[in-house]
Amino acid sequence: MPHTADPTARGELVLTDGSRVVLSRRELDAGGDWARILASDAAGRVVGRAAYARVYGPRAELTLGVDDAYWDCGLGEALLARLRANAAQHGIATLLARVRASDVRLLALLRRAGAIGETASGGRIDIELPAHPPAG
Repeated sequence: MPHTADPTARGELVLTDGSRVVLSRRELDAGGDWARILASDAAGRVVGRAAYARVYGPRAELTLGVDDAYWDCGLGEALLARLRANAAQHGIATLLARVRASDVRLLALLRRAGAIGETASGGRIDIELPAHPPAG
């Protein structure tokens, strides 16, 4: 069986504006039922976080947060891509996110990433996202 690189592995990430963050995998369940990735700036301050936790079958709840200063330089996209790859490696097909309707940046990110379904209720939007990014 070929070795598959761990998409949540530690390492430095250069963002689109040239700034750098360090990614660290704080937790990873051996069975892939949950994972969390943190991104820290040069001072060690956490500036981004992404996590999933399996809720049932091939579905997992997704959480994603990025500090305001890092939204426009690709950190959210990078964290989401790594988390999706990890989830897909562990048999998760769909990520579920509950987002405040006022969180337009996160909603836009998830929609660009290929959201396959949305339901609005009480100021929140539930979004489904395939763990495997769409081709193209």
